[in-house]
Amino acid sequence: HQQVPLPLSIIQLGPTDACNLNCKNCFSATIRNRASMGEDVLLRTIDDLLLTARLAETKTCLLAWHGPGEPGITVETRRSIIAGLARSSRLGVANRIVTNGTYDDPAFIEELARDPYFRLMWVSMKTGMPDAYRVHTGRDLFYAMLKTMEAMANARAKFGREDDLVLK
Repeated sequence: HQQVPLPLSIIQLGPTDACNLNCKNCFSATIRNRASMGEDVLLRTIDDLLLTARLAETKTCLLAWHGPGEPGITVETRRSIIAGLARSSRLGVANRIVTNGTYDDPAFIEELARDPYFRLMWVSMKTGMPDAYRVHTGRDLFYAMLKTMEAMANARAKFGREDDLVLK
């Protein structure tokens, strides 16, 4: 049989399965053990995943930082993500993060926005109203999430990237 090069590969990488929310209907809540990859393991995993993508003759690759936990939950996981972002960016790989956005870490947000290969912060809002958010997630972090979204918009503007994701 003949192998066909893939035009796009989205590689999902979950640096942790820890989460600070207790969302109703969460698909991964029952499997969490609060474990996180160390930076060395994360970087080796990125190297292995990207080598596999190259061997499959993937033309375009996107590294998606995602669950089953919250990628930005601790300072350590945020540092690991920045190191992983730097590694994958040097290899020309685009990045995105799927997050609940409930952490207050302007330096992390700025590091993400500064990297030209960082494409998207996808904030999982759960609901658009504070009371419903609290009921759904079990936490009162609605406004913290909005603050993170605003910080990302401001950081992207600071680096001249405010139009990156504007639909035209």
